[in-house]
Amino acid sequence: MRYTLTVNYSGTDEGHSDAFENLGEAMDRLTVELRSPDTRSHKQVQLVRDGEGLPTMTLWAATVPSVASQVEQMTEA
Repeated sequence: MRYTLTVNYSGTDEGHSDAFENLGEAMDRLTVELRSPDTRSHKQVQLVRDGEGLPTMTLWAATVPSVASQVEQMTEA
């Protein structure tokens, strides 16, 4: 079983993917990505399971708001 964590940044072509053999390691990295917003860009994070002989399955998908948008929301409140 293989797990792939993909991170893409809104408004750019930047991003990265990391492959993991262990779900625990993939979840640890996912947690880090979800807890660390980018300064200016929203971040799309997706964790996918690639199983041998099994269909690909999305285990987690989320958008992490940028720090700038979080500050904007706080000042509007």
